[in-house]
Amino acid sequence: MHVRQSTLTVPPRGPRTASPLCLPPFRNKVSKKKDGLHQRFPGIPGPRAGDNLYQLAKRTKHHGMVKVHEKYGELVQFPQPTGPILYLRGTENQLKQFFNDTKTFGKNTSTFDHLDGAVDVSNLVQPMLVDTIFEWEGPRWQAARKVINPFFTHPEVYNSTIRAVEAFLAAEVGIIVNAQGSTSPTSIERASSWNEIVDEAERKEESFEGDLLCKVHTMIKMCVVEIMGGYEMEEGDLQVLDEIIEHFIQRNMSDESMEAPTMDTNDASVFKRIIAFGHKVLAYTKAHMDTMNKKALLALMIKSGEYTDDQMVALFVNLLVAGGETPALAACKTLAAMAREPEVMRCAVDEVDASFAGEGANSQDGEALSALGYTAEALPNSAVLRVDGPHLEYIECCVMEGLRRYAPATVVGRAVSKDAELCGYKVPEGASVQVSIHAVHMNPEVWPEPEKFEPLRFDKAACAAGLDLACKGDPAKNMIAFGLGARACPGKKQYVRMCKAIIGGILRQCSVKADPVGDLDSFLPNRYVAWDTQGVHVSLKARSASLR
Repeated sequence: MHVRQSTLTVPPRGPRTASPLCLPPFRNKVSKKKDGLHQRFPGIPGPRAGDNLYQLAKRTKHHGMVKVHEKYGELVQFPQPTGPILYLRGTENQLKQFFNDTKTFGKNTSTFDHLDGAVDVSNLVQPMLVDTIFEWEGPRWQAARKVINPFFTHPEVYNSTIRAVEAFLAAEVGIIVNAQGSTSPTSIERASSWNEIVDEAERKEESFEGDLLCKVHTMIKMCVVEIMGGYEMEEGDLQVLDEIIEHFIQRNMSDESMEAPTMDTNDASVFKRIIAFGHKVLAYTKAHMDTMNKKALLALMIKSGEYTDDQMVALFVNLLVAGGETPALAACKTLAAMAREPEVMRCAVDEVDASFAGEGANSQDGEALSALGYTAEALPNSAVLRVDGPHLEYIECCVMEGLRRYAPATVVGRAVSKDAELCGYKVPEGASVQVSIHAVHMNPEVWPEPEKFEPLRFDKAACAAGLDLACKGDPAKNMIAFGLGARACPGKKQYVRMCKAIIGGILRQCSVKADPVGDLDSFLPNRYVAWDTQGVHVSLKARSASLR
């Protein structure tokens, strides 16, 4: 088994604050007993404190909740010291009702307690900052979305991602990709900000073996920072950001209490370093507004004149945290799952090679193109990897299946703002409802053989032709890794494009093997987040020059 090696010493724990994700005491309508573990919502089923299923879910988090829902149904209550929490799996229509009725099921803003402006959340590795669009509601949220919406159609997401992939290939695998898309083992066409480019002697192996998760997380951070503030990160910046997430990974690996996440003064002190970095990027953006892409996040907020520096930095930090962890997990676990399925990998590599058909295309590329139903006229006459339109549709299916099977964030919460009915049960005002994302994705009534990685579940033609493992409903409404409704993640399309570019860019240059026995279902012990405690270990080897 591979064991993650820490390069950062975690400081002694300081005084704890109350967990921001523990519910405030319920106002009423809950059976009153001496402590929260024994309070109950009348009529709603669920395990009792101390039951076997209760212990399983406490120990295995979202995996255990799959079993809880299988026994008790679509809406269950789960004991907590501060009072029971409701967990929703739900049918397609019940999920639609829940996510679309934002007046009844709104953001759980009561959970945004914080320490020095930072809040610990259960479905991310790192903390986030308060007073941003993530917890705003009503007109304030709508106004902020209007300002930043153009960012989510930023035109440079793909190019920035590809530059990060090429930097990784150069520094870690020893493959140099020049401006025309071909490879050169002996020359560097442009400088890389990944790190100091290793010399040719160190690159001669043209291979990589190790934890790809951290590497992809760095690629994503490079891309996200560039498109948010036009800033190209330096080696020192990467080191700071890597040390911050390493601190929180180690903290959550070492805490075996299985209690809700908490944050102490040491954690807050470490996290302040990312705030300083945010101010550095903001200063750069302000100094380069005349040349900045007009859809850069910070440029949009600066131009609006409606936000303080602290508010702009807070949103920058939150999007760097959430926008870095989610696609990194999705891309890595998807690629590792693909590598374990030879037929899936064959189809994906054929599709990637076909996307390069055109100038310099060999007969193998042409055959792959025809097999996929493409024509030479449908693709540009270049060697540039394309990810939009008809390009890399199968890899997009792989990404979506990876998000279903290995959802990065495995729960998402809402607060009940008024008495309501959900799944046939009365739910009181003040309750907290957590959507069991992993349980939704692993529901065998919707996803036949849910443990199996089958990208064709998201291929409309394959499903229409009678695919045995096709979703028993609308895949788009039953795959909720990004949420649904008005408050769904607005960056969904860009995140998928980033994952396609990372996977496609790697497959074009490398053969991929994954640890056949590694547990891709690993998670941090006290988190509802599927960050792999052992890393996602793969081996990459340069494909022969004729195939690149």
